[in-house]
Amino acid sequence: MKTIFTTVGTSIFKGQEPRNHAKLLADKIKDKFVSKDVDALKARVEISKKAEIIDSSAEIETIARFLMKEAQVSDFPEVTKELKKQFRIHLIATDSVLSVVAAELIQEWMEKNHIQAIFSRDEKHIAFGFQVGDFLDFQERGAANLAEIITKNTSDGDLICASGGYKAMLSVVTAVGQVYQMPIFYKFEDTHELLEMPNWPVEFDYTLIEENYEVLKRKKSWPSSEFEQALKADALQEKPKEQVKLLQKKGLLTQSQDHIALTFMGGLLLERYGKLRSEQVDRKLNGRIMELLVAQYFYNQHWLEIDSKHPHGSGLKLHDFEYDAYFQFKNGGVLACEVKPGDNIPIDEEKEEEKSLEHKLKKGGLKKVWDLHKGNTQIKIVLYSRKPTIHSSPQAQIKNLLDELDPEMRKSIEFLWLRTPEMKDTNFVVHDNNLKTIDFNA
Repeated sequence: MKTIFTTVGTSIFKGQEPRNHAKLLADKIKDKFVSKDVDALKARVEISKKAEIIDSSAEIETIARFLMKEAQVSDFPEVTKELKKQFRIHLIATDSVLSVVAAELIQEWMEKNHIQAIFSRDEKHIAFGFQVGDFLDFQERGAANLAEIITKNTSDGDLICASGGYKAMLSVVTAVGQVYQMPIFYKFEDTHELLEMPNWPVEFDYTLIEENYEVLKRKKSWPSSEFEQALKADALQEKPKEQVKLLQKKGLLTQSQDHIALTFMGGLLLERYGKLRSEQVDRKLNGRIMELLVAQYFYNQHWLEIDSKHPHGSGLKLHDFEYDAYFQFKNGGVLACEVKPGDNIPIDEEKEEEKSLEHKLKKGGLKKVWDLHKGNTQIKIVLYSRKPTIHSSPQAQIKNLLDELDPEMRKSIEFLWLRTPEMKDTNFVVHDNNLKTIDFNA
């Protein structure tokens, strides 16, 4: 299920203003969130008029049109319950009474229309510090709180609906979407067309975050002297004052008197870097597990032929190179194996350097094995993925690479596609049913 993080504005109340609610709404829009005030305002909204209120909601109209587009239908009633179940709407309000009431009314409508919408009067759904008339609070807390609602609850494939809310909310969620590579969609007031905000073709530089990560991750604000001491002791910065100035210049820190704090952008990049770092560890661990499983498979296939007098197994270092799986046979033959993720195959040496297939086959360990054993060499390259088969683009790239090799060496190489389970499975093993040869002549 994908989550659509949806900022909430006040368009839902436009139809109420002619009904003598203008004064009430003008008073409440600037009031800080208090539960009893929310309840009081909801009681003043005429129940009989709710249908008309909902018709003017930018948030609901945008979500409805998004679902219609996904279902490829022209009317909202045609959207099936099955498609609606693929999405969950995470409503985000500001900490004003009016915004919270709007979010709860939107939630009610969505639930009646079989759309899962989540909202509660807590920090997971209310961006505290996001007041129109309190810029200092917005600068110090509001923007960061709004960003954290998304960053702490998102996963791959989630989206952002930015039709509702103050313009300041749009700027914050746009930054989040760009850093996290999340699609952002919205609808202009006078049109029915959905617009998607494209991701910028840029990469964010995490160098300063990486260098000072062990300090920055501890807390959002510090006394200046304490922060500088931590930079020197734990981030090994010989000139902490200069480092502080550099972090400020890059917009990651702000300093007032004797106090230092992360800026909104600094906190956003720090959070993203932490997730990327964790994902990298997971990928490395998963890759190592796959190497062991593949090595076990080939061992089971050839255990009677393996010459136990010679080094063999997974992660073996020979001839100044490391092999994901390596076995020498009693007849003098050798099986060398490379295991790579099939969704992001490192092919080109210019981009991926020594970990690329091009380097390994032309200069690295696989080429070394061939040079030593020639016709007695079996080179197995296993690509693993949850997808059923390799994509046509990397398949064409690999074919071009193979065509550049010595024809005799080419005969010794076999590419295999390993289909892994959709969910983590501790009982997963490699066997003939989930491993198939990739045909580059098809």
